[in-house]
Amino acid sequence: MTSTEEEVHTPERNGSNESVQVIVRCRPLSEKEIQAQCTTVVKMYPSRGVIEVENPKARSENEKNKIFTYDSVYDESSTQQNLYDETVRPLVTSVLEGYNGCVFAYGQTGTGKTYTMEGREGDEIGIIPRVFDQIWAHIARKTGVEFLVSVRYMEIYMEEIRDLLRPKSGKSHDLRENATSGGVTVTNLHSSTCQSTRDMLKAMKAGNHNRSTGATDMNEHSSRSHAIFQISVEMAEPNSESVRVGKLNLVDLAGSERQSKTGATGDRLKEATKINKALSSLGNVIYALAENSAHIPYRDSKLTRLLQDSLGGNSKTIMIANIGPANMNYEETIVTLRYAYRAKSIKNTPVKNEDVKEGKLLALQQEIERLKRMIMEKSNGQFDSTVRDGETEGSEMEDESDKEEKEKKLELGKMEVDELAKKLKTLEKQMVHGGKNIVDSVNENEMKLEQQRAEIAARKKREIEMQQKLELEEETCSELKQVFASLQQQVDFKREKLKRLNNKLQSIRQEIKDNHEVYVKDRQEIEEANDEAAF
Repeated sequence: MTSTEEEVHTPERNGSNESVQVIVRCRPLSEKEIQAQCTTVVKMYPSRGVIEVENPKARSENEKNKIFTYDSVYDESSTQQNLYDETVRPLVTSVLEGYNGCVFAYGQTGTGKTYTMEGREGDEIGIIPRVFDQIWAHIARKTGVEFLVSVRYMEIYMEEIRDLLRPKSGKSHDLRENATSGGVTVTNLHSSTCQSTRDMLKAMKAGNHNRSTGATDMNEHSSRSHAIFQISVEMAEPNSESVRVGKLNLVDLAGSERQSKTGATGDRLKEATKINKALSSLGNVIYALAENSAHIPYRDSKLTRLLQDSLGGNSKTIMIANIGPANMNYEETIVTLRYAYRAKSIKNTPVKNEDVKEGKLLALQQEIERLKRMIMEKSNGQFDSTVRDGETEGSEMEDESDKEEKEKKLELGKMEVDELAKKLKTLEKQMVHGGKNIVDSVNENEMKLEQQRAEIAARKKREIEMQQKLELEEETCSELKQVFASLQQQVDFKREKLKRLNNKLQSIRQEIKDNHEVYVKDRQEIEEANDEAAF
């Protein structure tokens, strides 16, 4: 198969189509922006899923306001808890049923992507720690099921994949096509087995410590790489012949940035060039998918190859676009919102990963059973040997050398059994048995709470969808409902409608012009950065 053939977008699975869910979150003005006397140009309407952005440099009425509609929008008063419960919690529930999932944060540098994904200690913890809590709460409630939970953490820095859990392993990490699942895997990436939320937090903090960051004029702790935290949850009943596997990618993308604003030079500039190139490739993939193009350029960057299943493939995906409200960032905000708006059109085909025959959990269960049988056989063998020794004692004297030989064998047998028992204990520690140490009433209350959260999230989503649908229908049906008292009234109404349509046409033309100007500007900046980085 040629490279071009591999990149043609032809969904082969039988799952139902599901759009990428697009969420936009706006942070408050930063201290720097307040000191610079910036004004707010972003208005958000959470009940309608609408964002209105005012152009501070508008030359005409058509350029003044731009309006975007998304699945959900969150303003500066939104909490980490609400955002998680309403958007991410249902996705994680699907992962625990055996689906693939992906949450990725996109936006200009300094807009709060890392805060949204990781958060701060206390009530402000972000999406990733809350995912950990939800997974282990589910395992604690699920009786009669065995789980194997593992995590991997990597970053793409300067188009090079790095293992954040084993940064000094010295092994190369290449992308390989997975013949079984059809996705892409990374070679030699360390996988850490977890038994608790604490284990997962420990892995996340260790990885964050190894992640590439640096200071720019826009962000004191700017992420200089794209980070992907992968969680795999395998589930099976004891002695089962197949497992269900849920996989979740939690992606914190490096921020898009302009050299003129970040003041990037030297290594920072080289990093920014690679970051912008990867994000540009991601934008091209999103655009191609939104336009139903026959060719999807996944191979243009390592980031897009790793997100291949998440965009247009076998995954339930949430994109969280982060923006800032300041007038000085108007251009970057508009670029982010356009980027996110296109992603709404992408259709994925999520399929439950059931009846998986080659899961690690199955191999672990089989190895545990094998070790148990070996321990049993060897223990029985030793017992029989000692009994036979007792029966022959007194009736028949054996020479001293035979006795010593038997004692040595017995000692070796005991050591072998101890060694097997230690190995068994190590393997059993990797596997988690669901439903341990949970009082029934607590379990029941937790399940009720989970159900209520899911119902609230579903209700809010329905309300936003209904509001958007009503607004669209009102606009479409207004003419049908109109009753005219005279011909002049009808002419005035038609004239007003023509004016609205003409304004819409001018806005679209302006949008096309703006997009072209942004494209030319981005291309010029990338070329200049490439030229400068080459010296």
